[in-house]
Amino acid sequence: MRVLVISDVHANLPALRAVLDEAGKADLVIHAGDVVGYNPFPNEAIELFKEVGARSVMGNHDYSVGFGDVSYMNPIAEIADLWTIENLKPGYVSFLRSLPRSMRLSLGGLRVHVVHGAPPDDIFTYVFPWDAGPWLLERARADILIIGHSHIQFKMEFENGLLLNPGSVGQPRDGDPRAAFAILDITDSYDLELARVEYPIDEVKRAIIEAGLPYELAARLDEGL
Repeated sequence: MRVLVISDVHANLPALRAVLDEAGKADLVIHAGDVVGYNPFPNEAIELFKEVGARSVMGNHDYSVGFGDVSYMNPIAEIADLWTIENLKPGYVSFLRSLPRSMRLSLGGLRVHVVHGAPPDDIFTYVFPWDAGPWLLERARADILIIGHSHIQFKMEFENGLLLNPGSVGQPRDGDPRAAFAILDITDSYDLELARVEYPIDEVKRAIIEAGLPYELAARLDEGL
């Protein structure tokens, strides 16, 4: 089974399209949360998710937009999420609210756990590569743990399994501005490829500015920060 693993699309439609085109045919698309937030294409991103049948968990921005709670956001994220709330199609609010906080799958006999933040179902806690360990897989009760939230692409293999953050499609923060994703080939074991693809950043920057969103959101896309 060929699985496209993505996270943190953040309403960046051109980046999502570039990833889907680059990845090619996949049997399953897994998304580790935050379909919306920051970028100006929330409706289009959700529509493309539905079109490709992506399986997504809830991210913290999906939560804040879906339930109208921006109380814990920094000022720039708050502005972006309030903009998204105002511009999201009414039917898509229920889509965000319906996303599960975690997801368990059995793929090729392997136990796969997906969560935005930290297992088992925390959508707010950051897991960075420098503080990760095999205890996360133990907590998830999984052979493969897929997370997002940090926007940092990394993989860590332990004796008890694989920890994977595919990185962010829509707003990378690891110094590489290209959209990030991963490909998992799963039979009774797995092969993993971490990948990046360029996308038209200038197009997204113009759309951010035209939408009246904070300029900082446009500027950071060039730096991958």
